Amino acid sequence: MKRLGERIKELRTERGLSQLELAALAGVHQTQISRVETGLHGITLATAIDLARALGVTVNELVSDDNLGELETQESPCKQST
Repeated sequence: MKRLGERIKELRTERGLSQLELAALAGVHQTQISRVETGLHGITLATAIDLARALGVTVNELVSDDNLGELETQESPCKQST
């Protein structure tokens, strides 16, 4: 899960976003961003889509072949209701 988190952090910092700002843009909690970036948790495909949109990249740019296996099959409880 670490590689996916590193990629998210790289894209987030390149855009000058804090974890809180990215979380708000993607509709998730800041704690989920923190846990993903540190490799403690993975993300679902739905969350990957939300993060990719918030970061202005495609899912393919966010999730490479190297970290594809890090996507989870169930939604995290950190997802915010909209």
